[in-house]
Parts: sequence; C-alpha cells; structure tokens
Amino acid sequence: MRLKIIAGVTLALLTSMAFSAAAQDYPNRPVKFVVPFAAGGGNDIVARIVGEKVSELWKTPVVIENRAGAGGNSGAEFVNAATPDGYTLFFSTQGPLAVNRSLYKQIRYNPDAFTPISLVAISANVLAASSKTSWTSLKELIDYARANPDRVTYASSGAGTTAHLAAEMLNSMAQIKMIHVPYRGTGPAVTDLVSAQVDVMFAEISAVGQFVESGDVKALGIGSETPERSMPGVPPISRELPGFAAATWYGVVGPRGLPDTIIREVSSRINQALQDPGLKAKLEKISVTPLGGSPADLTKYMGEEKDRWAKVIRDANIKID
Repeated sequence: MRLKIIAGVTLALLTSMAFSAAAQDYPNRPVKFVVPFAAGGGNDIVARIVGEKVSELWKTPVVIENRAGAGGNSGAEFVNAATPDGYTLFFSTQGPLAVNRSLYKQIRYNPDAFTPISLVAISANVLAASSKTSWTSLKELIDYARANPDRVTYASSGAGTTAHLAAEMLNSMAQIKMIHVPYRGTGPAVTDLVSAQVDVMFAEISAVGQFVESGDVKALGIGSETPERSMPGVPPISRELPGFAAATWYGVVGPRGLPDTIIREVSSRINQALQDPGLKAKLEKISVTPLGGSPADLTKYMGEEKDRWAKVIRDANIKID
C-alpha cells in the first residue's frame, strides 16, 4: 500500500514537472478553441475573429472546433475533461459557463472546474417587435401586456437561450405575462417575427439590425446599460426597468489545473488582440464590443452572471431535462 502511495505521489510530481516544462515553450503547436455551438452562429464568428488575431500574435495556428449539442453542454464536457496543457481551450457564451447549471436538471461537467482566462466581448440584445404591432415603445408594450395577459407572444431561439431568459426577466420585472414560442435557432424565430407570426423577441443586434433598418421590425429597447451606436435612438430597457440587462457575452476558460504561465500567456494575447483596430472594426461590424480583462475579472463576472440568471430561472420555474 505504501509503495502505491509513493508511486502515485511520484507520478503526480513528474506530471506537474512535465506540464511546467511544456508551459515554458507554449505554444509550439496548434491551439484549439472549442466552440460549443454550430458554425456560423455568433459564438463561432467571434471565436474565429479573435482566434485569427491571436494566431498572428503567436505565429501558431488557432483552430476553431465546433462541438455543438445540449445547449453548449457537449462542448463544455469535452473541455472539462481535456488535458490541462493549454492546447484545448473553451471559447463560450454564458450558457455553459454561468447559466446551464441552474437551467438543466443535470449536467455532466463541473462549471467550477474550469480555469478562467479572459472575458472577451459582449453583444447587447435588442427587444424587437413586429412592425404590425401597435407599440412604439417599451412602455406601450408593458401597458398593453398588463391589460391583456397571455395575449403577447414572444419568440426565442430555443428554451433556455438568452432570448428566452431575457424575455422571462422582462415578464418578472414588468409584472406581465407574455407567452413563449420557442424555435430551433435565431433564424426561424426572426423570420416569424418579420412575418408577424409572433409579436416580439430578444435577439442580438446583428440578427435583427437589417430588419430594423428596413422597417420590418421595430426596436423597442436595448439590453445594455447605455445606448448602442448601431441602434441610434433606441433607449436602454433599464430606463423603464432599472437593473434590467440582457446581453450575450463571450469568455475563454481552460480545464482545471492549467499552469499559471499558460493562463498568463493566453490572457495576455487575447487582451492584446482585442486592442487591434482591425479586430475592433470586425467586431463592431457585427455589433459586438470587445472587453478583455484578467482571469480574476472573468471569475467575478461569471459569479455575478450565475446568480443573476439563477434567479430568473428560479422565478420563472424553467427546467430542461
């Protein structure tokens, strides 16, 4: 028994020394950014923009690997179990990092086991209404919904998505009751919003901006605390409902046990990339704002987001099997 214990301690020490040695030469081969959603979506696009610049800085390829499924949980499971050598990192939205633990009855990974590296960017959600509705402001929508419970329908890109939870937050804070109509993705939901099959929906600005410009939908409010340059004249929802905030954000984490030298290197390069004018222009084009920050900043942010969305999920009694 004593020999087994000594052997185990020796193996752990050798493994730690091997990781430390490898970290000094990091990265010397392609680094994988695992995205937990399908190619072509917002998470994928932001990861590719940032990954391209980080690759230039490292002079080493950054490969985007899409592992979609179970609301982002499939990708999270994969990275959670990966070797902590810095070559498999998780580029994710808030779902797997802060929300899904409260949303799903069971998940097969530990969100607290991730190693925080850097907050990357954020994209405010806009509350959009069909052009055929009579409301021209958030207040008018709230007044109508209060007088006509269960008459207003809202679309989402699926149960448990930011679009769904943001609308439930609106229901709770405004003391109204809109009816949820879930879709399989943002595209079909926006299509039915434009054709007035549903009344309203929360969506990223990049998904509905062109329809606001064409007049096919109306923007009633922005989920950010301040107005958005890409949506001039559209007020923050928090002016009507203080404390309201709804956005899609992106962060990078790694598996548990990632060496400090690798954490610092990845965080430093991501923050350097986010300062690049060309990258900023690409993100701005899709209404995404670069953030950046330290691992501690991401840890604090994830904790705040976890608590905030847990309350929304609990109050609305939302659970996904």
